Amino acid sequence: MDSPLFYKYYDTLFATKDYAGEVASVLEFCHNYPLQPLENVLELGCGTGNHTLELAKESGIRVIAVDTDEAMLALAAEKAAAARKTNITFAAGCQAVRNVDLCVALFNVVNYLCSDEQLHQFFAGIAASLRSQGLLIFDCWNGTAALQDPPGAKSYEQQIDGQKLSCHLTTRTDYVRELAMLDYSLELFAKSGKLIESDHYRIEHRLWTPARIKSALKEGGFDLLTVCIPFKFDIAATDADWKIMFACRKI
Repeated sequence: MDSPLFYKYYDTLFATKDYAGEVASVLEFCHNYPLQPLENVLELGCGTGNHTLELAKESGIRVIAVDTDEAMLALAAEKAAAARKTNITFAAGCQAVRNVDLCVALFNVVNYLCSDEQLHQFFAGIAASLRSQGLLIFDCWNGTAALQDPPGAKSYEQQIDGQKLSCHLTTRTDYVRELAMLDYSLELFAKSGKLIESDHYRIEHRLWTPARIKSALKEGGFDLLTVCIPFKFDIAATDADWKIMFACRKI
């Protein structure tokens, strides 16, 4: 594990994220759409499994949760075991997954794909896994908005069992390559104020514009149903919205 603090406190860093509400919104959209029954769900970029566990609560659903990060997968599997969820399968790839009703890629998974080739391969692989008329739903940063108003730095602290976790996020935007570099610097302090451990974790996000994503989806064999505010399927997104969500159907 290259960044022990980042992995250990990942859920703490993103504790304010409403995983339950996000999954409920996605499932409501699916249930209101002619996609019944919803049985097999493929989740790409499952991370530590917070969306996974919420999906697995839905009666009759089997979840195939995929992530390329083995450390994240291990954490997700531990949580699923603790929750006694037997309807989840964890995997490092989805090459053999077929006849899926719904594929989700939540929390900016698409932005981790930094080349056109990766983006096209991603959508082609999903199309191969979905059954006819199956749905793909994902959220991402809107490159059009992010290139005009790039992500900034922020710092925050949190008390954990008498210790203090300090996180400093710095960012840099490469406008030529349409990339955002996010550097997390974490420090864990004892109650006395003594530094116990420090850590660094870097993420690169490709700032895909909606037009480029739409083109890749079309090439991948998808009909676009909506581009909306994340988890607000009845509110259309605009160029000014920093985060957007796509709902698509396999042709």
